[in-house]
Amino acid sequence: MPDADASQRTLIVLARPAKIAGGLAVQMGKHVVLLPRPGDLTFYERVAAKKGQAVQLNGQVIPWPTRPEFLYDFLGTEHSGSP
Repeated sequence: MPDADASQRTLIVLARPAKIAGGLAVQMGKHVVLLPRPGDLTFYERVAAKKGQAVQLNGQVIPWPTRPEFLYDFLGTEHSGSP
C-alpha cells in the first residue's frame, strides 16, 4: 500500500488468507494494521510467520464509520471454526 492516498480509509473482515480469517484489517493511508478476532491468541504468531512475504488480503469491506458503531461485534460472531 505504499502508493495509497493519505486519505484512504478501509476496514476489512478478513476471509483470506485462511490462517487469519475472521481478523480485521484496518487501512489508514499507506498503513495497515491487522487485528485478531476475539479469542484468537495465536493470530500474531501466524502473521509473523509470513514476515517479509507479500500477502493479498481479501474479505468483506465495511464502510468506514462516521459515528460510533458496534457492527463488527455482530460480524465477528458469524465466523466459526478454529484458526
